[in-house]
Amino acid sequence: MWRKICTLGIFFLLFSCQQNRVAEIEQNSLSFYYWRTIFSLDSTEKQYLKDFEVKNIYLRYMDVALQNDQPIVVAPIRFKDSLQNVSQGIIPVVYIKNEVVLKSNLDIDDLARKIVSFLQQVDTKNNIVSNQIQLDCDWSLQSKETFFKLVKRIKQISGKTISCTIRLHQIKYASKTGVPQVDYGVLMYYNMSSINSDTINSIYNRDIARSYLGALKHYPLKLQYALPIYSWVVISDNSKVVGLLNAVDLAQLQSHEDLRQIKSNVFVATEQTLVKSRVVQKGQELKLESINQSQLNEMVQDLKHYAQSPSLDIILYDLNTVNLTNYEKQTLQNLVDNK
Repeated sequence: MWRKICTLGIFFLLFSCQQNRVAEIEQNSLSFYYWRTIFSLDSTEKQYLKDFEVKNIYLRYMDVALQNDQPIVVAPIRFKDSLQNVSQGIIPVVYIKNEVVLKSNLDIDDLARKIVSFLQQVDTKNNIVSNQIQLDCDWSLQSKETFFKLVKRIKQISGKTISCTIRLHQIKYASKTGVPQVDYGVLMYYNMSSINSDTINSIYNRDIARSYLGALKHYPLKLQYALPIYSWVVISDNSKVVGLLNAVDLAQLQSHEDLRQIKSNVFVATEQTLVKSRVVQKGQELKLESINQSQLNEMVQDLKHYAQSPSLDIILYDLNTVNLTNYEKQTLQNLVDNK
């Protein structure tokens, strides 16, 4: 009898451990991008970080662009808030414009040293301990070799874990576009078509996305997945795009006295007016592009079907109260729970 009890005890213990392992494997991790030039968290943003046990904040430290044919730091991050009470890991992100790595006589070693030095200065000044660097660059066939060399040199100089952003076409045509020598990639699962005035949502289109996903399991890099929670307004004049407005939601457009709603997400200016400090001319159209809750869920389901692992490391773009409050908290919780 004692032997049977022991055997049953061992069985239930093993079963419980197995269930815990399955739960751990299936749980998604959640991180955020922070893409403003001034670091300052409001009470809503702080609460979301806490409620969803956010793993990391991918914090844009700077852009790198050309000025007078030389690479320079553009729009560096400034800190209004201290990071002392932020429990998440901070991962510096450097956005490198493709024009930089297209430069024929680029001094790769010099640029790599300057990037690493700048990141170290920011970390030291703000008491940040970071062991990673992420490089965001939409490299092309013409610039890939230079970018890959820059990636390699930054890793050598910094000694840190290096990741970089990956676009859908770079997954499907990896043999042609190349694969950077990084520790992991982040698939940017948005901005899937050109910005235009027609009915296509340039941020996300399921049919377009699915046409690329078949190659996902065979991509040679470990991947994380960046999903969009942002929205923007495409301003057009006679079907020609003339501008973009960020962080505008449907309620703001509907409440504007000089905008008339002509479709579910399209408005026309009835007078010359201001929309978020931007002058909009009479007759110009404003098309809201956003991601609804069901689309966010279907992104996760599609990625789960094709991804390398049953669990996903998800990074939401981006941490901003305007974006967060467009979703029910349960929708974001479902992303974590992998439902």
